[in-house]
Amino acid sequence: MAWYKPMNNKIKTNRLIKGIIKAIEKFELSLRDKVVLTEAATGNYVVTPVIAAVTGAKKVYAFTKDSCYGSVEEVKKQTYSLAKIVGVVRKIFIIISFESVDFKSVDIVMNTGFLRPITRELISKLPSKSVIPLMYEPWEFREGESDLEACCDKKIKVYGTNESD
Repeated sequence: MAWYKPMNNKIKTNRLIKGIIKAIEKFELSLRDKVVLTEAATGNYVVTPVIAAVTGAKKVYAFTKDSCYGSVEEVKKQTYSLAKIVGVVRKIFIIISFESVDFKSVDIVMNTGFLRPITRELISKLPSKSVIPLMYEPWEFREGESDLEACCDKKIKVYGTNESD
């Protein structure tokens, strides 16, 4: 069971949506026409695929699995509830395996919890135009979470996050 259920409380949901809009505006985030591979999770992490879709991604693959924070069904419920409210439910595809992912079309692979480790095998399926943003500062890089050598071989850029904002 998730520790926080934004869809069960209208005030929390409205605050969450306002926070999403504020962040998108502040950082001028646009993923127009991009295909994103990220995670789908519960609680505050429900926003990850929704933000990608709201900022213009044409398709968002959101990988999930059962965890101590919630079941796959709970993840789907929370994600699709929020996505429906903001009008992007048709752009988000929650997946539990990578069989349905068209890796050749993926522009961005988020280095998020359920996708880690990002292995050479996964990287080999991506086009060289793909990018992988780390979900932490570059100095926090942890061996084994993303295969940097495979990214270099494939000419896939890996970007660190400036968390001071």
